[in-house]
Amino acid sequence: GEDALSLAVRARLALRQGQLREAAALAESALKGWPGLDLALLVRGRVRLEQEKPGAADDLSAGMVWTQRKDADALRWLAEAWEQAGNLPE
Repeated sequence: GEDALSLAVRARLALRQGQLREAAALAESALKGWPGLDLALLVRGRVRLEQEKPGAADDLSAGMVWTQRKDADALRWLAEAWEQAGNLPE
């Protein structure tokens, strides 16, 4: 089988190509092999945000480790997830 990090990288690529279902499946597979893998959490969080599913903010926040809080897109996604959840930080 493919290693978790490769799956997470493929998930991020699928996400960039707008393939949400594929991105979600790859991220979930990556997380089965490496629970807590920050890149996979970032992708799963973005998919959850797009699909308005709960848990987006938690995943995106945990996934920020990968970006070192320097990825503008990921920071915007996290703000959107907080807004969607109705709890923007003060």
